[in-house]
Amino acid sequence: MVFYHDILCVIQALLIFCCVVDAMSYDMTGQLDITYGDTTPQLSHIKDSRGDGILFQANQARISMYSKHIYQGKKLEDFSLPGAQHLKLEYWDEPPYRTSDHELFLQHLETLGFSSQSTWTVEIRNSGIRPGNRTLLETVLHRLPLITSLSWILGEPIPLEIVQFLEEIHPLCRLYYELDFGYWRPEGLATSRRRTKQLSSEDDKSLAAEEQIRTTARESILNSTNLNSLKVSVSNGGREREPYKMDLILRILTTCPNIKELDISVSRHGGCVVYDTDDLWAFDFTSSDATLAPLESLTVDGYLFHTNPNGLKWKEWEVDHPKRDILYAPWKYLPESIKIMSDIWLQRMDWSHLHTLKIKDATTKDLERVGGDTLPSLRNVQFSGYYAHHHAILDFIGNNSFTLESIQFDGINFCSLTQVVSTIVEHHRSSLHTLVVKHSQPRRSNYGSPRKNTYRFPSASFLNATHLAHLRERIPGLATLDLDILVSEEWNYELLDILASFSELEYLTLRFEAPDGGWDDEDEDEDGSQYREERSYRGIGNKLYLMMGLKEYLAKRKVGKQFTRLETWVGSEIVGDAE
Repeated sequence: MVFYHDILCVIQALLIFCCVVDAMSYDMTGQLDITYGDTTPQLSHIKDSRGDGILFQANQARISMYSKHIYQGKKLEDFSLPGAQHLKLEYWDEPPYRTSDHELFLQHLETLGFSSQSTWTVEIRNSGIRPGNRTLLETVLHRLPLITSLSWILGEPIPLEIVQFLEEIHPLCRLYYELDFGYWRPEGLATSRRRTKQLSSEDDKSLAAEEQIRTTARESILNSTNLNSLKVSVSNGGREREPYKMDLILRILTTCPNIKELDISVSRHGGCVVYDTDDLWAFDFTSSDATLAPLESLTVDGYLFHTNPNGLKWKEWEVDHPKRDILYAPWKYLPESIKIMSDIWLQRMDWSHLHTLKIKDATTKDLERVGGDTLPSLRNVQFSGYYAHHHAILDFIGNNSFTLESIQFDGINFCSLTQVVSTIVEHHRSSLHTLVVKHSQPRRSNYGSPRKNTYRFPSASFLNATHLAHLRERIPGLATLDLDILVSEEWNYELLDILASFSELEYLTLRFEAPDGGWDDEDEDEDGSQYREERSYRGIGNKLYLMMGLKEYLAKRKVGKQFTRLETWVGSEIVGDAE
């Protein structure tokens, strides 16, 4: 009984002690005035009353880091020196309450004194969705003494004000422009719209107004005398036809007299396959009879040279022929009196200035139309794509109306590389200085697990020692070579020694197959999971040391000029720094 009474006394004492401690804690927190929530002062929001205080030093550190990343450590005061200067701005997503690094950098340039003897190349890119402070950008551009080139590669069109500014103040500036047909929200519009399952009439009007603003903004480049290069991608396959895209590109080519380069790709992306809209796959030459500016460089991917002159694909019922394969090759059955799109393009543009031509999946008819004596100034060609007609490419290369300085083959499935080398040597041995022969590296998803379904290119698709020896003897002036190397049981020292014996070769790129995406899968466990991290580490080290050893071997045996750049690739990744 006494024991039970003692336990009750202890419990009562503990309860009293806990109450006292809780009261003391309450008094202490009240004295410390602890608060919770968004009202608490934030470190980033501390005000700095000193002009040369902590905030100033923090901004200097930001500028230093920005310069280290973008300009390889170039100091801010170096931008005030005479001579050639390069201004590169990369816009990326930043919190709305924070001044971005590039805007802080522009603020410093806004007050920096520039040398009147400086010339500027300006490159503006966007890796985010916020366009940044356009007014600040325009202010800095107006302060630059002489702009020789401006690259505008943003998600929004170049402002008309900048186009006019270049024409008035920098008439000799070359404008390199990437026209983006993707979505972007014009300034001054609401930042958000309530999402509902069904749009109201007001929503429809708002969307139509936005699209009209976007369409008008994209026309800012029309009639530009500074435009030198245009890169554009057109995506078809939506619910509605969008002919204005191809129409705008054609208008640019006919209103910008000094444009020299066009890089155009046309593809079908997005949308349901049920919506088989009549999209334009080429220019609609029936809409205008204007003449195109004479291009010097043309890159095409997905552009159909053999469409109807209105830019649409041929319909089976448009030609009196019962075979359905007319949908694949309609020009095979067209009467000679019917013109196709490429005929009109050849008439509307002076092709004699074209020195660079790059075509993906070139067909026989494509190359027949632009072959002959159409391209007397052609010096550089690049052919790529699995579906390219390799026989037509060889016939085109064998054209005697031009002499090529650079030939690039990317993923072309030639039947005989011996015939390829012989054609190149026969027709271009006195002029060629660059040769690229490589495969298109397949994506890992294309062939699944490397252990279950290893992808290997046939050995006949690689340049061998005989091919290279023939090139060395017949084209001694070859300065740049980029090729794939067949991975075999032993190192092919005969081939490597021949590569080192090219006396004029300064730029060499060697590419090795990696069917599993660049990782060696030797000694892999059945479940493919154990020791994965360790195996990856070993793979990286092994490839790195092998490539370092390969470079050292070639450099020590190099005849004539030493390598200015020697690159080695394993799969889709470069291994080791370029030397």
